[in-house]
Amino acid sequence: MRLWLLGLSPLRTARSAAYRRWTEARLELTGRTAKEPHTQTHTATPSPGLLTARPEQMMFFVNAAEVRNAVWAAVTDEDPTPDVVLVDLRLTPDLDVPTIDALTELHERVDRVGAQLWLAGINPAVRERLTTAGLADLLGAEHLFDYFAGGLLAYLNRHTVGLDTRRGVLTELLEFIRSRLDQSDLDRPGRDTLTAVADRITRELQDHGT
Repeated sequence: MRLWLLGLSPLRTARSAAYRRWTEARLELTGRTAKEPHTQTHTATPSPGLLTARPEQMMFFVNAAEVRNAVWAAVTDEDPTPDVVLVDLRLTPDLDVPTIDALTELHERVDRVGAQLWLAGINPAVRERLTTAGLADLLGAEHLFDYFAGGLLAYLNRHTVGLDTRRGVLTELLEFIRSRLDQSDLDRPGRDTLTAVADRITRELQDHGT
């Protein structure tokens, strides 16, 4: 590798470095300890039963398999196995065939262990690709979310029964989110996500007179 790089212009060297960064397919995983040197971990909001993953770059043919494998490794590391794996695709503006194939295989792997794959941060172009490929039907339209916050609240809906219970859970969650927003170690995407969740929770509590 050193010999191959010898004599390259700064521009080509920079391009090579950028290519390597794409192929690292780094993820932020909620509730998981990083084991790979190129994997970053975000443990601000761990939730038993829910594993969230956010690729740090868009998914496309170069890194799709890497992202699939990293998410699957996180699933198999969890004990007990999560019942929902929520992948945030907000940085992915469109889907190519290798990425659709990688997501389809991830769905199949997750399904085999009794869990569900949910996708969030879905823009219209991505949703159209998922529909055309038939993956939207496999996952279920109710498991595709325009925003990451929508996926989190859907998971909450799944595991709360009764209005009083829901109010209590939402109130506690809102208090926790507000406490996290006051901390300085939260990056911009994380802060935006928590703010969106807090806004939705606040509106729902107001609608129910809480």
